[in-house]
Amino acid sequence: MNKTEKSKITFFKADISTHEDNRRRIFGIVLPAEINFAARGVKTINFSRSGVVVGNHYHTIESGRIEVYIGIGAPGVELFNFAYRDGGEIKERIIFNGDSCFIPPGCTHSFKVLSENASLWGFSNLEGYDPAHDEKDVILT
Repeated sequence: MNKTEKSKITFFKADISTHEDNRRRIFGIVLPAEINFAARGVKTINFSRSGVVVGNHYHTIESGRIEVYIGIGAPGVELFNFAYRDGGEIKERIIFNGDSCFIPPGCTHSFKVLSENASLWGFSNLEGYDPAHDEKDVILT
């Protein structure tokens, strides 16, 4: 792999809140103040079965793509196994409801779904998705 990692993945806990009354249900996500991130794109990724693997790539440094992902699901349930490269070493981390990661360009990442009905909320600093920004790097199967 010919790339230079300029930054590392940062983990944090997002504040997940809900409010419900007879008119509506509100689902809120707040990033901590130390995560300085201007989102231009927002997406939800809903999974209907466990065992699915997504990612296994990094975004090129030239693309400038930064992403934030937040695990959403039942509290206390293991939602995802998140794998990532830290230097040359592959590391893994279990993602629960509200667990989040800030992924700068050049950082390989992958998610394996551990729970049915788990979701990811994704935020990007760029509009839309361009597959030309991705370079394959399989770290999780």
